[in-house]
Amino acid sequence: MKTKFKSASRLSLVFIVTLVISGSLLTYFSINTISNFKELTEKKVQEEEAELAQWFIESIKLKLDEATSLFLDKIDSAGFYAVSRFESEESNSLIQYPFILNKEGRFLFPNFPEEPQLSELKPSPAGYTENFKSGETAEFLRSDFETASRYYLSAFNQALSNQDKAQVLNALGRVSVKRNLYTSAFNYYKSIVSSYFSEYDKNGFPFVYYAVPQLLKISNSINSDSVLIITNSFLSKLKYGEIPINFSTEDIIQQISDWLVQNNFNDTNKKQLAESLIQQVNQQTGFIQNYGEIIKEYLLGGKGQSEPVTNGFQPVNVPSEEISLLLLINTELENPVGFAVDGDTIFSSILKNIKSSEFEYHFEISEWRNTSITNNGLTFYSQLNPYFPKHQIQIKPANENLINDYVLRQSWIYGILLVLLMAGMTLGIILILRDISREKQIARLRADFISNVTHELKNPLTSILMFAESLFLNRIKSDSDRKEYY
Repeated sequence: MKTKFKSASRLSLVFIVTLVISGSLLTYFSINTISNFKELTEKKVQEEEAELAQWFIESIKLKLDEATSLFLDKIDSAGFYAVSRFESEESNSLIQYPFILNKEGRFLFPNFPEEPQLSELKPSPAGYTENFKSGETAEFLRSDFETASRYYLSAFNQALSNQDKAQVLNALGRVSVKRNLYTSAFNYYKSIVSSYFSEYDKNGFPFVYYAVPQLLKISNSINSDSVLIITNSFLSKLKYGEIPINFSTEDIIQQISDWLVQNNFNDTNKKQLAESLIQQVNQQTGFIQNYGEIIKEYLLGGKGQSEPVTNGFQPVNVPSEEISLLLLINTELENPVGFAVDGDTIFSSILKNIKSSEFEYHFEISEWRNTSITNNGLTFYSQLNPYFPKHQIQIKPANENLINDYVLRQSWIYGILLVLLMAGMTLGIILILRDISREKQIARLRADFISNVTHELKNPLTSILMFAESLFLNRIKSDSDRKEYY
């Protein structure tokens, strides 16, 4: 029994020692992990920032793929711009300033001929020429406007080409203004804008450029809404390239803008439409002024060695101040095509759908000013090559105390777990010691019980054996004494 108890005690002691050593090792490694947790967390943050920067650049590539595919869907193999089909996609703000050129570098869209449109004309009928010259003589030399009007009307009836008709209508409108016949003048100029907007004078200047300013001058509170409708038609044709943009366009647009401010209209929607069209035409003229020469230089010999970004489109270098503009051109078609992409628009659209990560980060897009910037601490910099090399993305934790807060939170978790572990170990040791004490007490009681029972049973048995020996050995002689033993 004593040997068995000693063996059990030794096993219990070994178990307690093993438990204490294991708990101590676990506590040591936990404390060591907490002490190194800051460094590990910083490394994890930096890795996530690098992954997010790479994801951002890849997202730019996907956006450009989307824009170039959409643009190619709106043109045919010759590179002609399908304006009516693209109109429904104007809400796609990625595509800006679409353009088409011919091989000589002339803009087909926006329609910007640069030089006057001088075309070979068929000779005018003799009667037309004679009447028109007589009308000019009466108008300018004699100031006989009524006679001039009769000659011009005769010339109009004899005119065969649209150019001759547009020339006569312009003259009739001019003479009508001089005669204060504003309703007649309105109708003549309206005909030019609606039916003869593509006709030019002998100097290559569109007749519609004469008509619109005159319509603005003769407008009044009665016909202002009608003039506005004609003006919107003119602006719309400018926008879609039906009327060419030239160096006088900006001046006429300014006249229309001033006229809109100075007059009241019953239909405010038409006024808003005019303002919107003015903005879009101004964007086209501004684009041609700012980038027309750059595009032509690229097309006619200044091409770089850059590989196509996507779908055959290559980037065109733009002035350094335009850091947010990416100009793309595709020269693989019969007529080169291209468009501009606003980097800020792409950046904002990507940042609205940030890739999920364990931590929350702050993103900032700025101009790339210092190529020697290194990634120190928790702030990560990356140049947006190859699409926007003049930009850089800066990524840093949204919470500047991220590391300390995160380490503190993890330390609390580890600390609570360690306390619970130590409490469990302590409780286990207490229970084991209590079990050992109880086993010792039970063993002692068992030994006492056996000792007492053995002592109590020993005396009667000895007496019985003694009486039995006396009887068997005939030590008792008398019968009466034997009867007492039996």
